[in-house]
Amino acid sequence: MQKRFLLLSSLVLCLLLCACGTKQDETIANSEIELNTATEETVALTEKEQIEKILRGRIEEEYYNTVIDGITINDDLGTEKEDDYIALVHLTWNTRNSGKLSKTVLKMYSDDLAATLAEENDSVQEIAIFWTVPYLNDTAKCSYERVPNGFRVMDEMWGGAFS
Repeated sequence: MQKRFLLLSSLVLCLLLCACGTKQDETIANSEIELNTATEETVALTEKEQIEKILRGRIEEEYYNTVIDGITINDDLGTEKEDDYIALVHLTWNTRNSGKLSKTVLKMYSDDLAATLAEENDSVQEIAIFWTVPYLNDTAKCSYERVPNGFRVMDEMWGGAFS
């Protein structure tokens, strides 16, 4: 009986010691998380980086089989305002569809990307979206300009395979 009591007491003591160490480890881990969060919050993105983040986020979350080949944010020298920009977005769409269906989907994606940018940023005055579709061995371009309530289509160019 005494052996069982000693064994049980030893087990309880071990569990208590382990629990104490866990609480300290949790406190240290929580402190490190708070420090990392505070450090990340102090890093401010430039306007161009914010625009690119908006575009990348939308593309990566919403556009199926789409690869970002590049995003360039240039100063808009066509306006008198200093902080106006033009966004150039180069994408590849890796889906096997007919030309007609591909055109419909890419037009929808392009319209959506321009609308998202219009809602989340007001310094981009023009956006041009360039598409490469390897399955069709062709390319397309949709460009938009800012109007008071968002963006409107400025120009579209579709390769022959999209007919």
